[in-house]
Amino acid sequence: AEWASVCATLHEPARLEARLEAGAAEARRGLERWLAERCEAELEHVSRAVLQSFDTRVEATRRRAVFQNGDRARSYNRQLRSRLTREYCAFLSAANDASSPKRERFVAAQREYEALVGAFVAQCEGGPLAWSAFGMLQESLRLEQAAALQQLFRDEIRAGEGGALPDLSPRATSAAALVALLEEGARRGGARLPAAAVPTWLVALSREEQGLAGGAGANHNQGGGGPAA
Repeated sequence: AEWASVCATLHEPARLEARLEAGAAEARRGLERWLAERCEAELEHVSRAVLQSFDTRVEATRRRAVFQNGDRARSYNRQLRSRLTREYCAFLSAANDASSPKRERFVAAQREYEALVGAFVAQCEGGPLAWSAFGMLQESLRLEQAAALQQLFRDEIRAGEGGALPDLSPRATSAAALVALLEEGARRGGARLPAAAVPTWLVALSREEQGLAGGAGANHNQGGGGPAA
């Protein structure tokens, strides 16, 4: 029953593994007590067989739960990505029909991009499992933004003044870059995130990336050696 309640909701992989492991350990201790009360010393082999069977079933259940959690989280995040992309398309369509100056409209499109990125981070499920969908969301939003840029500034482009056009919103290619983008958006009040802003899983992923990068740099320095004498 405990495992069923855990698996009923979506989790970050590490948190799910920890909860499943804790639940399995508690259930195994209960089974061990039950066997100790009912099996005499000469039936120890029966206890071992029962516990071995229990461990096998638990491992199969754990793997199934982890797979299903990942599959459901990825499905949810794909739907979230599609919905936010549709929202952006609707926003850009309205901005194209507005009467305000072009550059103001494009700045608004950039702010909306940041807001939708924040909305995805705030609403996604599965923590790191959302990273792939986030990358695709960025690509979709930037493609729509590029099309809006061409539409808004088509006269300037035809006149050969494309060099003066505003840039597209930056792409966050790492967790650290996404953290920086969200923090900057929160400072301006643009990102749709709660006061806590950046979720703990994203901060942890950013630190993990930085640790890997630092380790790679240290290995390179150690392996490269100094100049020949």
